[in-house]
Amino acid sequence: PYTTLFRSKGLVLTAHAEDGIVEAFESPDGLIVAVQWHPEDLLRTVPVMNRLFMDLCDRALERRRARN
Repeated sequence: PYTTLFRSKGLVLTAHAEDGIVEAFESPDGLIVAVQWHPEDLLRTVPVMNRLFMDLCDRALERRRARN
């Protein structure tokens, strides 16, 4: 199953649905964060999603600045 593959690559499963389907995983260093939903679509209805989306934006800005 995919969970074995994720773990073999050093990824940590951080969210799953009630039926066991993996919904999110990340790398221990935090450089990889993957989710099976669109946090930007939930900014108004689920404010905690703001943190996830803003983290993505912050990382993109840091990477852009590092390149220039």
